[in-house]
Amino acid sequence: MNTRKIRNLAFQAHRYIGLAVGLIAIIVGLTGSLLVFQSEILAFQRYQKIGTIIPQGEMLPIEVVVNTVKNNYASQPNRHLVKMNVET
Repeated sequence: MNTRKIRNLAFQAHRYIGLAVGLIAIIVGLTGSLLVFQSEILAFQRYQKIGTIIPQGEMLPIEVVVNTVKNNYASQPNRHLVKMNVET
C-alpha cells in the first residue's frame, strides 16, 4: 500500500468515527439538559395544562379542601388523592 491510500483510509476512518462520537455527544448533551431542566419543564407543562392559580379571599382549612377534592372525585373510584403540596 502506498502512502496516499493509507492517508485516505485514515481520513475516512477519522471522518466516520468522528461522526459517531459526535452523535453520541449530542445525545448525551440533550438527555443531560432534560435532566437538569426537568423541574422547569414540568412547571411549564403544568402551567399549560391548568394555567395560573391566583389565590382569592381567605385561606380554607386543609380538611375543607381535602373533603372538596374527595367529593368531586367520588364518582371516579379509580382516582385517589396521593399527594398534596401545601404552601403558606
